[in-house]
Amino acid sequence: MNTREEALPGPCGHDALAIVSPACLGSEEKNQDRAFWSPAVGVAAVCDGVTTSPFAAEAAELVSRASPLLFGGELEDRLRVLCELLVARRLEARVSGIKPHPSMPEAMQEMLREVAEEKMARAFQTTLVTAWFVLGDDAVCVSVVRCGDSGLFAFGSDGTLLVSSLPDSTKPRVSASAAGGGGTPPPASGRFRFGPGDELHARVLGTAKELPIFAQKAGMATGNGDKWLVCAPVDQVTCAERPAGGQQIEGRTLHLGSEDLLLVPKYLCGTPNGLRRRRYVDFSFSRSIRVVSSLPDPGQPARFSERGAATAVLPDSCCAGGWAGFQDKFPADSHFVLASDGFYGLFDGPAGIWTWLQQNEARLIDPQGRDGALHELHVRLQAKCGDDDISFVWVRPGAALAGGASQSPDVGRPQGAAHAR
Repeated sequence: MNTREEALPGPCGHDALAIVSPACLGSEEKNQDRAFWSPAVGVAAVCDGVTTSPFAAEAAELVSRASPLLFGGELEDRLRVLCELLVARRLEARVSGIKPHPSMPEAMQEMLREVAEEKMARAFQTTLVTAWFVLGDDAVCVSVVRCGDSGLFAFGSDGTLLVSSLPDSTKPRVSASAAGGGGTPPPASGRFRFGPGDELHARVLGTAKELPIFAQKAGMATGNGDKWLVCAPVDQVTCAERPAGGQQIEGRTLHLGSEDLLLVPKYLCGTPNGLRRRRYVDFSFSRSIRVVSSLPDPGQPARFSERGAATAVLPDSCCAGGWAGFQDKFPADSHFVLASDGFYGLFDGPAGIWTWLQQNEARLIDPQGRDGALHELHVRLQAKCGDDDISFVWVRPGAALAGGASQSPDVGRPQGAAHAR
């Protein structure tokens, strides 16, 4: 089994392990996934080339390497240019076509040309999840772009799931009192909208450690409660302008009233040490905020749902709005995993990803141990649903952020790919 790994420190204060392990199909490798980490700009990407698409591996290679170009400008325009490049490569492949042997009957030659034309119409297809990490004073700001079923998972340093970008986790999170609402709050309901770009003013009731019932309702371990505040919304401070259509801004909108309670990470509030003297806080919207009024948070699934038969892909889903992007900020010592479905599909839910990474960190750093750990994953995947490429990037706090615990022996070596058997 062939594996590739890179571990280098980035300017975002994080290191990364970028892993690709191709599936073995008989005597051949599938090898259509690509994992990418740029330490120079702090960008990670995972691309899963579509099995039924000719030149899918080339598409995954092109998109993953070009992923840093998506950030720092108008996202939709930059994504469109990247898709146009894929379409241009597809047209080049279609023009080259196939050349049947002259001795072949004309009818057979025509049939082969039609089959090739149909296949080439789906050439150069890949999924994408990419993220740009920028370290601030007390948090890491993350910009994410995704298309298809490759996903991003953000974990706190204690393993608490902060965000999952999979479609199931982007549904609006509502409390029992808000469950009857649709896209717009009912007139005179006293509710207000809280979504991407909004800022909220709220009253602090205490920490989740002091009020453990709310941590339990949110499905969070009570031992993490001192890092979360239980807040009662009071009013909006600012309201963001909603983009027309809104299809490309990934997130969800809450419709909140004074009876709803929120579980809010402390890092979003900039709370000083004298928290007990500060009974009100302002914070911006984040996907990690959880509604805890009456129901466990439905936006952070404990288990992965079954994968569907169809998924969005670049370049074909771009114009149809089949991509999404969002920005959020997390504690500086957070961990992030970008993964294809071949990796996360091995586990019942995000907690399984975290547990496996913690148990196998030393093996993943060592070339021989890494190959053994990934071979075990392929055996599990084969038994579960058939072998597939396994690819992921684990972006983790560097030594300065994690107290020296996560520094890899590979840090400082020239950038490149390590191979193991």
